[in-house]
This record gives sequence, C-alpha cells and structure tokens, in this order.
Amino acid sequence: MKRQLSWDELEELVRRRVDNIDGPAHTTIGSGNKFGDQDVRSAHFLFQCKSTGNKSVVIDHRDWDELQGASLKERGTDGNYRTGVFITSNSSGDVMATIDIEDFVALVERAYGGNKKGI
Repeated sequence: MKRQLSWDELEELVRRRVDNIDGPAHTTIGSGNKFGDQDVRSAHFLFQCKSTGNKSVVIDHRDWDELQGASLKERGTDGNYRTGVFITSNSSGDVMATIDIEDFVALVERAYGGNKKGI
C-alpha cells in the first residue's frame, strides 16, 4: 500500500530517480525556506516538489510561475534552458509530474525522433 510522502522523502525520491537518467541530481538544502530556490536540479531539469495531506492536488499559480521563471534563468549542461517539472504527492501516495505542454511535446519529439508510429 502506498503512503503519503513528506517533502524531504519526495525530494529524495526525485533526486534518486533522476540521478539515474539525467545525473548528477542534487537537492537544494532549505529550498522551502528561500524564494526562488528549486528543490532538485539535474543536468537538464529543475524540480519543485510539493506534498499534500489531501487526495486532491492544487498547484498554486505563483509556484508554477516561479518554477517556469527559474527554468528560463538557468542553463543545463548542454547550454539549453532547463525544463521545469512540478512534482506532487497526495495523501494516497500518488506521485505526479506536471510540465508545460510545449516541454512535453519537445520531450516526446526527442524520444521518438519525429517517428509518429513510435507512440
């Protein structure tokens, strides 16, 4: 049975999972106490992590704008801007990733190389 993750557990989960595919990934100590600091950074992504005691997840527009703004201020290891990803966890233990639709399309295009039959 899944359980709700604390913010620290959620950040560590994201760091471990992303480190294997886009590492090295690092958590930002005290990121929840400072405006503009994102929770996890990797070579190409910035992550903002939020955990809630509710089954429903709401992403505050200010938090979304902050993440998107931060992603446009930081370049990844390839020289391109990092992609902002909002990771949320609810009381049921579901962990979800939210990205901008244009970033999603770009990731899918890269993954499938423009091959529509691959989807």
